Amino acid sequence: MTSSPSLAAIPPIEIALAQYQLALAAWENESNQSTENALKILTTRETVQRLLDVEKKVPSTILQTLVELDKKLENNAVSLTQILDLAVYRHSLSISPQGWWWSLDETVKEKELAGQLSWLWKGARIGVWTINLGLLGTLATRFFSGASGLGEMLAIALPSILVLLQANNELTSAGREGFNRLCDRLKIPKHLQEEARLIPTVSLFVILLVIWFLQPQFSQGMNQEGRRAQQRGQLTQAEQHYLKAIALSANNLDATYNLGNLYEELQNFDNAVKYYIIAAKGGIPEAYNNLARLYIRQNKYPEAVILLKEGLSLIDTEEQKESPPPVNLGEVKYSILKNLGWAKLQQSQPEEAQGYLFAAIGIASDPQIQPYIPNPGAAHCLLAQVLELPPKQPSLALEQWQQCYTLIEKRLAAGEIRNPEEETWFSLAKQKLTSQANSTP
Repeated sequence: MTSSPSLAAIPPIEIALAQYQLALAAWENESNQSTENALKILTTRETVQRLLDVEKKVPSTILQTLVELDKKLENNAVSLTQILDLAVYRHSLSISPQGWWWSLDETVKEKELAGQLSWLWKGARIGVWTINLGLLGTLATRFFSGASGLGEMLAIALPSILVLLQANNELTSAGREGFNRLCDRLKIPKHLQEEARLIPTVSLFVILLVIWFLQPQFSQGMNQEGRRAQQRGQLTQAEQHYLKAIALSANNLDATYNLGNLYEELQNFDNAVKYYIIAAKGGIPEAYNNLARLYIRQNKYPEAVILLKEGLSLIDTEEQKESPPPVNLGEVKYSILKNLGWAKLQQSQPEEAQGYLFAAIGIASDPQIQPYIPNPGAAHCLLAQVLELPPKQPSLALEQWQQCYTLIEKRLAAGEIRNPEEETWFSLAKQKLTSQANSTP
């Protein structure tokens, strides 16, 4: 007859684990929920831990059972802490750092606090989520207005995909379950998963915020694309690039000025004036000059003179900041002085006109600036007309007509585009020189 194994043959760890299991099972009955039974659960768990620490090899079945029992203990933490003041026991006993079961009250407090703050995390998530949608909508409108390059499309496509993924996690049961499984795999406690949901929302906000502050850089890139398109003669594409540059950054005054210049080239003078005014208010000297030139063509001479003097004052200020001043300032200064001479000529003020035109010709004669002057003959053409006014100086006027004709003819030979005024002045210079040649014996 076979006898049953003695109690001594059962490993102590199994006995302790069984006692731990029985103590937890007894606690399920509310009538057994006393101080004595609560302490029995914690002390049997303490015994299991001491035996685990000395065991060299613990079967996986025991470990699995222990994990399941510990989960049951955590689920009963609230009822246990209502019976026991664990802070008193921690103070009286020598508790090892591994004895987390003696700190179940702290775990309960953390969960209660997390539950109390869950509405705050939800509110924060909804708030940030709303901001994200607003940012994404604004950015998408700006980035997808007009022509879009690969860089701009990628910059907005990434956060768009993330928003769709997050919407799936927030608004569908499958998405919420998937996020919960991810939290479980990452071992994020249940009571902290509400806070964890805020992480992707805030991360997306940071990405959108970075893109938002990078808009000026994207805007400059669009402006450069516009200039290249304009130089290639692709004017419609250039317009789209400039408009997008301004949409991305309203402070991109270079793009604003370039768009005004483009509209002038397209003879859309109303829009040209509109964007030149904006650029001029932003302190672009070229905008003062070009806007004044359009006003001269419209016979608005007083308005043109005011603008040109403001632009000249702006250039003088810029020249004082740098020594030597940049070459481009000399080019703009030449154009402003030339146009001031033109406006004063139309106002029948030859003396002032002559002074401005001689100053413009002096700048154009500077070897460093000369290659950058687009229309050096224009100042000579205007000066010739001034010198024909009383008191007339015909010989000097004829010299200026010759310079006017020669310089404009060089531009014609080089295939450069001349504006309508230069065409008129070139024809007039040719007539004057032909008439002089025919009258010479």
